[in-house]
Amino acid sequence: IPFGAAGVHYNGLRRWVLRLFVAGLVLFSGSLYLLVITNASKLGMVTPLGGVAWIIGWLMLIPLSLRDVDE
Repeated sequence: IPFGAAGVHYNGLRRWVLRLFVAGLVLFSGSLYLLVITNASKLGMVTPLGGVAWIIGWLMLIPLSLRDVDE
């Protein structure tokens, strides 16, 4: 697993996954809600950043799901 070889601890990786999921939720969903409520079209530029945070979070979750249960 490349994250283990790079010296990244799984607890730290879990924290980053959680941070990215929360950031994605706030940026993606929050910007869409505010866009509808306020009709401020500039908020649409923030939405893809939330999507990218979610995608990166899911990709970082892969090594956690592949690791040994005994660890």
